[in-house]
Amino acid sequence: MGWETNNITILIEGLIIVVFGLLLLSFARTMPSSYTLNYEIYPESNELTLQQGTAYTLNIDYKVNTNEALPFFFSTFSPQGIGAKISPKLETYSDFILPLYINVSNIEPGDYPVVLITKVLYGGIVNEKLTQINVKVVPKEKIVFQTTKYTNEQPKLVLEDISTRNILLGAGEKQTLLLKFENTGSASTFSMNAIVDSTDKNNVLVSFNTGQFFLKKGESRNILMTVELDENYAIVYTPIYLYAQEQSTGNQLDLGQINVTLKTQDILIAYNKNLNSVEITNVGTDIVTLDINTQAKTFSMFLQPNQTYFFQADSVDKNADIYLDGNLYKQIDLQDNNLLGAGLDENKPKLSVGKSVSGLFSFGSGFAGWIIFLVVIIVFILIIYKLFFARSAVFGKTVYAKDLKSTDN
Repeated sequence: MGWETNNITILIEGLIIVVFGLLLLSFARTMPSSYTLNYEIYPESNELTLQQGTAYTLNIDYKVNTNEALPFFFSTFSPQGIGAKISPKLETYSDFILPLYINVSNIEPGDYPVVLITKVLYGGIVNEKLTQINVKVVPKEKIVFQTTKYTNEQPKLVLEDISTRNILLGAGEKQTLLLKFENTGSASTFSMNAIVDSTDKNNVLVSFNTGQFFLKKGESRNILMTVELDENYAIVYTPIYLYAQEQSTGNQLDLGQINVTLKTQDILIAYNKNLNSVEITNVGTDIVTLDINTQAKTFSMFLQPNQTYFFQADSVDKNADIYLDGNLYKQIDLQDNNLLGAGLDENKPKLSVGKSVSGLFSFGSGFAGWIIFLVVIIVFILIIYKLFFARSAVFGKTVYAKDLKSTDN
């Protein structure tokens, strides 16, 4: 009996050891060698721009580092008005690409997040990752542009910077401008154009250093623009309107204008005879060099457009020679305004003594005139008498005969 009891005990212990060994083997086979799962998710783009009422399929690239078939589970979260569809489950042991279908209703333009949720069951543990796609909704256009991945918004070319919008040119001259453009919309091919707003536009040449050019969204490009005027061009102000033409639709994009002013050199001279002064105003569009020479002084200056210079002539100055850019423009005679005694002006009327005397005695006509004339003659005789012949004359003393008799006595 003792032997049987020992055998039963040994049998039971052996069964326990076998069961325990089987459990260990089963657990070892079910547990992974490593509890960390390495896989990466690479969306085709994390930014997506869609017009209202349009859709796009975005590819999601999965890189999986395992030799075992793993179960993947997918779900999405998106705001109201944006649909996001994806395969709910996939079991694989290698890299794969998952298409994510996104559609936009006629919701308000703006930025909306779409979240892709990826779960993997690995060794009894759920591994979860969140991937966000930013969807920008833009207003609906007449045409859906598909010239660039991840966006179907309208191409938009913007003149971001320019060396100058106002140029000053002389006839027969030319000037080159630097234009910097940026495409803020869908990628496309553009061409530059210009409209010369002038009745003499055939004598204005506008050219660009490139024909058609391609720009992706967010890309910039510098373009040279040359404006040349013919030697016979004479219109003072000319606006040039710039626009770009988009190739796929033919739409014209307004880029503003360039203002061209023709160089003109002209001055306005105002001579004040009473003050013997001269005012010179630059009425042209260009800076001029002014030289003024008189008998007393010589000086030079620059005049900006609409600038005025004033100078006072000296008494010794007979004339003023005004030179515009080295050429004699005008000579002003200053003799009329010198001080008294400096000379007589031959053009001034001379006083006629004969006419003055006759005018003095021309008192009128008729009887009254004769009476006045006789009174004047009598007054004149009395004045002469008082000056020379009166007893107490101013210029002498007259002696009468009765005065002599009185002296003898």
